[in-house]
Amino acid sequence: MSIYTQEDKIILAIEAIRSARATGKKLSVLRAAKTNGVPESSIRHRMNNRPQRERNDPLRGLPLRLAGVEDMANLLLRARNGEPFVLLRNIIAKYGIEEGDIYNFNETGL
Repeated sequence: MSIYTQEDKIILAIEAIRSARATGKKLSVLRAAKTNGVPESSIRHRMNNRPQRERNDPLRGLPLRLAGVEDMANLLLRARNGEPFVLLRNIIAKYGIEEGDIYNFNETGL
């Protein structure tokens, strides 16, 4: 059983490549990947400074998903505008609108 995590193995592979290049030797990314048991693409991406998917949103530690962005936008809109039916009740009371005068109402707006 290996005591190294995947992250540790990637770092070891990159360090091996860089130290080999510093001494004038050639160590391919493929050989370093096979030696350390990690995907070649992970080493290449890391060496080219491509951000990891999990690090795209540093506050959450997870990448943003479309559903998450939509949920955040809806929370902000609700905080700014309040609940639609509470808003409707307030407008009805303020302007004295009769119940029979209300038609075609949904949650998207007034």
